[in-house]
Amino acid sequence: FFGEMAILSGGPRQADVVSLTYCRLLLLRRTDFERFLAANPDVKGEINRIAEARLSLNQEDAERTAESVSD
Repeated sequence: FFGEMAILSGGPRQADVVSLTYCRLLLLRRTDFERFLAANPDVKGEINRIAEARLSLNQEDAERTAESVSD
């Protein structure tokens, strides 16, 4: 899957995806996703926990990259 952070934050997607073979894509609209989360608060909490962890890892990666560039 891809675009998951954008659907959570409402921001732009941060990655491009290229398929090397035939694939089937499915679209999940933000409004449908929000409706699903409203009906499933336990799932919403778990998704938010995972998203926060991923954002933290991304921030740590960015800081390490910035440090290595400045050295």
